[in-house]
Amino acid sequence: MDARGPAGRLTLTRLRTVLVLLVVACAAAMLAGDLAQDLGLGPVTVPWTVPGLFVLLAVGITAATWQVRQYVQGKRPEVNLLGAARLAVGARSCTIAGAVLTGVYAGLAGLTLLVPHSPVTWERFWPAAAAAGTAGLLCAAGRLAESFCRLPPGPTGTETDDPPSQSA
Repeated sequence: MDARGPAGRLTLTRLRTVLVLLVVACAAAMLAGDLAQDLGLGPVTVPWTVPGLFVLLAVGITAATWQVRQYVQGKRPEVNLLGAARLAVGARSCTIAGAVLTGVYAGLAGLTLLVPHSPVTWERFWPAAAAAGTAGLLCAAGRLAESFCRLPPGPTGTETDDPPSQSA
């Protein structure tokens, strides 16, 4: 998967990529969870701390890239460009990891409801559903943070290497 667009520029993660990762992870989690139950390992449980961690990560990546957004819009005089590049990579990582984790936890939540030999226990469903929802939030926050790190289009319609000019 090449993350670079024209002339080696980073582009936003494609929604198709996010959806494929989500669906594949969901199917894999359902199969692995079903196999674990068939082997007698018991059902997979999700601790309640997982959704809280995902919310903290989503808020963290959004807050960290906010300074880069202000710089790109010309509202901030300077920013560490190497740090901004690292934040862009972190934002992409949040998008991809959020998609995979959404699929995994949605698969685990679905497994508690859909597998006939699995008794429906709300104590296992709600934490997995909350983890899936907050992992989706992490994915969306990563995608938003990616957009914060994009340079505005130049005069030819492509991104420019020049920093935004400070007008009066």
